[in-house]
This record gives sequence, structure tokens and C-alpha cells, in this order.
Amino acid sequence: MIFLIDGNHLFHRALHIKTDLITSYGLPINAVYGCMQMMKNVVDNYQDRYSELIICWDGGGKNWRHKMFSGYKERRTGLPEQAFVQMKIVQNLYRVLGLRQVKMYGCEGDDIIGTVTNLSMKNGGDGVFIYSYDQDFYQLINDKLNIVQIKPGMRGEKDREVYEKDVCEEIGVSASQFIELVALTGQKKDDIPGIDGIGKVTASKLINQFKNIDNLITNLDQCSSKIKDKLIGKEQQLNLSKTLATINVNLFNEFNFKKTTYPSFKILQILFEKYEFKSFLRNFDQWAQTFGRM
Repeated sequence: MIFLIDGNHLFHRALHIKTDLITSYGLPINAVYGCMQMMKNVVDNYQDRYSELIICWDGGGKNWRHKMFSGYKERRTGLPEQAFVQMKIVQNLYRVLGLRQVKMYGCEGDDIIGTVTNLSMKNGGDGVFIYSYDQDFYQLINDKLNIVQIKPGMRGEKDREVYEKDVCEEIGVSASQFIELVALTGQKKDDIPGIDGIGKVTASKLINQFKNIDNLITNLDQCSSKIKDKLIGKEQQLNLSKTLATINVNLFNEFNFKKTTYPSFKILQILFEKYEFKSFLRNFDQWAQTFGRM
């Protein structure tokens, strides 16, 4: 079993935990603390279920979606400088822990996760877990791929495992139809346009009736005049939104699933001292035990 972690999503959740955590020399360190604590929880809770753990990150820069649609993620602002610094610290600490990380300039972490997943399946892998709270990964779920949804906090909360049946119960359509749904509703977080005036309830009814947007457009005469008026002439916009929402599972053709990395606990202890993680230092033997057996 391959365990893929959405590094950016984990970081952004940690960024809003213990927001006042600052070192004695003025360095904000809340996201670093949160990421480290959550990563230890992940390894403690799931180590017996995976053969390899890989953290995937956004590579920065424009990607193919920006080229296709200039408004993609237009309203998103970049990370504040102090958050960017913390992300670099987190990535360095993960390296010291011996955790494998993948990052490619001009590529989104979602596409890296999708491609690694696809290659694992092609190579006869026995399954994949994706650790993220991002619903975009619903489109990848099948009988060999599931999602572990991250809870907001760090202390003792149980993560939620999402399977195919859960997707249908939650959003009203199957996992494979997730992108059909987004084609209609759009997606505010990524500035994917969708169709004005069509919400999730109406969209799920349409997808359940027509199965996909191509069939919907072909059979507009079967829709109410209200729906028909919203969709006439919008085929290009629907296809654009669907493409933007689709995770690229063919970003690269090869991936080394057996690359070995090792932790350096001496350096880890020095960094814990530098960042004044007193509770981590008090329980340092637990960190060595958790990451020493990976």
C-alpha cells in the first residue's frame, strides 16, 4: 500500500493551529510545529498499513491550467513571507526525518499524486491511500484507492477514511462523476467558472439523470426551460471547467517506488533545540522510535 500525503494541504491546515507560537528570537513556528505533530500522528497511526509514504508538494509557477484559463486561481494570494519560510523549514525537517518528498516546478501536487497513483496501479500495486482534506481527490477513488481526510486539529482526533460509497452519499454522484459535477457547479476555491445559477443539488440531479455533461448537452430538450436557458451555448465553458477540475494522471511515465531515505536523529535533535520544541525534545525517544522503524 502506497500512502501519499498532500503536503500543501497539510501545511495550510497546520498554519492555522497555534497561530501565536513564536520562538524566543521572534521566528513564527506554528505551522512547523503543527506539521511535525501531524506527521508523527500519521506515521504512528498508519505505518502498519503502508509499504511506502511519499509527500507531494506544489512545485510553484504557472501550470497547464493557467495556460488554458487565465482566471484559474486568480483570486488566490501567495504565501506570506513568514509562511513561506516555515514551509521551507518543514520540508527540511521532513528530509531529516528520512521522509520522501516529490516536487516539480510548474506542476500541482494534485497532479503528482494522481500520476504516482496511476503508475502504482499500472505496476500492480496493492492500493493507495491519499492523505488530504481536498475533495478534488474524490475523482480518483476506486476499489483500490481511498482517501484519509484530515481532521482540523492535531490531538487525538480520528481521521475519516473515505470510500466510493461515501462519495455518493456526500455529494450525490459517484466518484467518477465528480468532475462532471464540478463542470456544472464550478469551484470557487480554484476560480473554476461552471454555470451561473446551477448549484450542487441541481447539478447532482442532472448528472444522475444524464450521467455526464456530453449526454446532458445532447439531450437538452429533456430539461426544463429554466435549465435549458442556462446551458444553451455553454458547451465550451462546461468542457473547460471539467478539464480544469480533472487531475492529470499522466504527468510522467516512470517513478522509482523503492527509493530509500534514512533519518538523521542527531540533526533532528539539533533542529528541535533551534526551534525550541521543548515538548518534542522531552519525548525525543518517541520520535526516534516512530521514524526509526520506517
